[in-house]
Amino acid sequence: IYAHDQDYSTSLTSKENIVHMNYQIWDNDRFYQEYLFEFLVELIVES
Repeated sequence: IYAHDQDYSTSLTSKENIVHMNYQIWDNDRFYQEYLFEFLVELIVES
């Protein structure tokens, strides 16, 4: 039972790491989109 609990906590940790990585990728993507949007707005304003 103890070994099984160890396996469970290990797999849970790796699942949390995957979720965290996916969140970081999504957050970077959102930042990139906002940056592109501001860049486009500046282009339109200047022209």
